[in-house]
Amino acid sequence: MESSATTGRSAAKRAHRLVWNRIVGSLLLTAVASATSISWGSSNRETPLVQAIKRVRPAVVNIHSQKVVNAGDSSPAGRMSGMGTGVVVDERGYIVTNYHVIEDVSSIRVTLVDGASYAAEVVARDQDTDLALLHIDAPASLEVMPFGRSDDLMHGETVVAIGNAFGYEHTITQGIVSELHRDVRLSATQPGYRDLIQTDASINPGNSGGPLINIDGEMIGLNVAIRAGAQGIGFAIPVDDVKRILTKLMSVRRLRGTWHGIVSGSDGRGVQVVVHQVEPGSPADRAGVKPGDRLLSVDGRQIHFPFDIERALLDKSARDEVSMRVTRAELEQDLRLSLGPAPGGSAAPRIDETAWSTIGIKLAPFANATELRKYASDLRGGMLIREVRAGSPAELAGLSTGDILVGMHQFETVSENHVRYVLDLQQNEQLDRLAFHVVRDGRMYRGWLNIK
Repeated sequence: MESSATTGRSAAKRAHRLVWNRIVGSLLLTAVASATSISWGSSNRETPLVQAIKRVRPAVVNIHSQKVVNAGDSSPAGRMSGMGTGVVVDERGYIVTNYHVIEDVSSIRVTLVDGASYAAEVVARDQDTDLALLHIDAPASLEVMPFGRSDDLMHGETVVAIGNAFGYEHTITQGIVSELHRDVRLSATQPGYRDLIQTDASINPGNSGGPLINIDGEMIGLNVAIRAGAQGIGFAIPVDDVKRILTKLMSVRRLRGTWHGIVSGSDGRGVQVVVHQVEPGSPADRAGVKPGDRLLSVDGRQIHFPFDIERALLDKSARDEVSMRVTRAELEQDLRLSLGPAPGGSAAPRIDETAWSTIGIKLAPFANATELRKYASDLRGGMLIREVRAGSPAELAGLSTGDILVGMHQFETVSENHVRYVLDLQQNEQLDRLAFHVVRDGRMYRGWLNIK
């Protein structure tokens, strides 16, 4: 049996160890918490530049294309792959890129930041400004690129380029604004570009069509060209020019055949959109819209840039009614705008009308793409020829009712827009011959359409 003195000393030791263990445990917890805050919560790492990239990265897409290349002899045609970058400008799948990224390609695929990939079609283009508008059928709303201004850029201002550099998707490079208002001539036969932003942010093949952003996470330019053989010399189209051309490319008058009659522009400070002109007798005229009105919203969509008006009306048809909110004489007013059909056939003509008058065929979608893959594994679809006009280029070329048109002039013809794109190209470039590919009786045939 222990003595009372021994028992007292043992109790004291146990109490001392208990206190010591608590102290050590507290110190360990403090150390762990401190280490955790250093490795997980350092505000020094998430710089304004990191925040800017986080803001815009989901709105940047990678573009992969294929082009049919003919050897010029009896050898079968081959395919050449291409790459570029694009910027989401509307949550419904509209993407802006450079025209040269999609020029003369037969198929286009767009890859989002999460790796999802979709077939894309060209819905509008402007070769003179080297811009094109694509569309993908994404199942959910996409993140849209925040737009900034390019009229207030500063020499030495920090900028970042994001793009599909050499196929390395979503590559990020940093630099500064090296110079403004640069004119760049590509070759003796090509006019080149005017009024570009020069930057030393690394821009490589595949960056074309991607954004140049500022430290606030706003696009201030669209990367377009590099100086061959140089280091740190790249060029971008100013975003103010991109916004102006987007108003044309997204015009509902052109794409949907609907008419609103508003001619608008920036207020000069890049803050609001001002009505410059109202077409006489137009839906806007009947709605009471006046020159000088400042547009706040159309159909519930806030209006920051003139092309936002077109975005607000993209899903509308002629005679649909939409709400408008404007500021006039410092007072806000609500107006009702009833859209109308575009006058004078200003809408893009129906493909039947264009194809019938140009090459002499009437078309309908051919839904069974699986059937076509029996003849060529990379076929994604085609258009069924349901009628051929007597004496037309199509009849003279040997096309027949029931043929499935799968390609024209190095482009696939999966949809009406594909066919329209080729026929517009034929008209704009005054082509007198168009190659075609059709599937007939289980075999692929190729021929030429001679356009008179």
